[in-house]
Amino acid sequence: VDLREQARGREVFGYLEISDAVANLGGAGWEVVYPRVSYLGAYSLARIVSRAGWTVESTGTLFSGAYRYIEISANRPRAGGHVAHTAEIPSLRARDKQLTAIEGFDERHRAAREQWRDTIARLAGEGAKPALWGAGMRGAQFLALVDRDLLLQSVVDLNPRKWGQFLPVTGHRVDPATALTSLQPKAVIVTNPAYREEVAKSLADLGVTAEILVA
Repeated sequence: VDLREQARGREVFGYLEISDAVANLGGAGWEVVYPRVSYLGAYSLARIVSRAGWTVESTGTLFSGAYRYIEISANRPRAGGHVAHTAEIPSLRARDKQLTAIEGFDERHRAAREQWRDTIARLAGEGAKPALWGAGMRGAQFLALVDRDLLLQSVVDLNPRKWGQFLPVTGHRVDPATALTSLQPKAVIVTNPAYREEVAKSLADLGVTAEILVA
């Protein structure tokens, strides 16, 4: 409301981008972490904007649906010369989709944790030398929830600042992707589907033939 009032009648535009609630709560929840105190979808985000007196110009998702953007305006003339003061709220279907994601999250999250614990144990038992690609927020959350026994043979990341460092809770060491060339894992896990093709290409460049599993 304060930002809109500072416009003082001038035509202004705004842009917001946040993690999408449906994407985060509709899956296993590897990106549901305490620093993110609010999870908003199309309907809830548009309602907040509307209550603050802004008009929704458009909303949608980015990065394989992981992030939601919303474009807003204030004091923008509309057809016929009038100025719109109410947001174009997404349909109730968007609200119901978010509620469904919330209601089923606990069961889905617990099932995913058990599934991946079993999967990692099986791969390790078969001598597949399973590895995780990506030591960011998703990766660290995934490891803390499913691999406290350190059954994964390697955790790699492209960020050189992480090499030789250890992740919280589990203590997994982070190595460069080139470590996989000597390890030759038969299975590589990624926690963000948006990176699947990129990781596949990188593995091929490293001379690693491995099944890519998306958590």
